[in-house]
Amino acid sequence: MNEKSLEKNLANLERELVALQTAHEVGLGAVEFYSYEATTPARRWSEDWPNSHFLAIMITVHDGEPLNPVIQGYIQADGMGNIPSIGNYMMQHSDSKYSFFDAGLGIDAPIVTQYFYKVVSTSILDIEVAESIAQYEEWVENA
Repeated sequence: MNEKSLEKNLANLERELVALQTAHEVGLGAVEFYSYEATTPARRWSEDWPNSHFLAIMITVHDGEPLNPVIQGYIQADGMGNIPSIGNYMMQHSDSKYSFFDAGLGIDAPIVTQYFYKVVSTSILDIEVAESIAQYEEWVENA
């Protein structure tokens, strides 16, 4: 390869790199991951059901952060042994609002007094735990 050919290849590579950098909101290789975890008391779903419990994590993408981030969540209820609680999954309500929910309702439901949760995201998040089902429902309606 002669010098002229090398310069031409380098110029082409430079144009491709600039095009890649401008085509992506976040530059290639620049993704960071943010992790949030906590232990929180289980909330009572209903006073009529003494073993009822729930955890509603309300997630908002922090102002100025990229919307539609990749988010993974995990919930472990203390009465469920070594297995994750069944039925917990991430829900997207808008470009910036997500929730993660787990509940147990029934006479023979295991007694759960606390939850451990972990959320990993490609954007900085604001995380709040709902104190009641009504608070969670209102938050979802306004999402």
